[in-house]
Amino acid sequence: MVSNPNFSSPEELVKRLQVVFRDLTDTSSAFGLSDANLREARNLAAELAGRMYDEPGEWGAGEVPERFRDDAVADALVQLLVAVPAQRGRQSIVSLFAKSVEASFQKAWADAQAAEAERSRLTPPAAPAVDESAAPMISVFEAQPELWARFEQEFARDAFALRVRFLLNRSPDEMAVMLDAPNERAIIMRLNRARDRFQLFCEQAGLDRREVEVLVAGFSTKEGA
Repeated sequence: MVSNPNFSSPEELVKRLQVVFRDLTDTSSAFGLSDANLREARNLAAELAGRMYDEPGEWGAGEVPERFRDDAVADALVQLLVAVPAQRGRQSIVSLFAKSVEASFQKAWADAQAAEAERSRLTPPAAPAVDESAAPMISVFEAQPELWARFEQEFARDAFALRVRFLLNRSPDEMAVMLDAPNERAIIMRLNRARDRFQLFCEQAGLDRREVEVLVAGFSTKEGA
């Protein structure tokens, strides 16, 4: 039994949880459902949760906006606990959790955007000015939908930033507020990195120079990002 989980690594905590969960589901032993086992399972789960909420940056939740963070962490924790019995090998628990948090956040954010769009549909606002710099982005989805899908799968954070800026037509200062970035410059740097990574991804995918130039031109901006 773990006497003090505060000194255990995440992997050690999960390994101990596997043992406790196996005991709890062992119908052949009355000890499996003992108060001690139940108490230890709660303590181990609480220790993991405490670390995730207290150190969001260490667990991949630091870039999740605060209004989404608690729910994203809670969803990812539940998914981690459900997956504990099947956990195998020497996988990094922090890495697995970070991926789950990102997926939970993007789903929550997409749901929020869908709800906002529905409200706008029911109460149509004045037509916004068209940002011409965002228009070429549509060609990426229309001309290379499979390429973009692979890019989103392999570089989710970069694809997410480009999607918000160019498909949803949000300005860097709006994105700074939405994503809890320290300032607009941080968003511009993030967009620069994402655009460069997309260009390299296109080149490695075998597209010719002209095709790459056309696609990357869809990510040009007036503010220098």
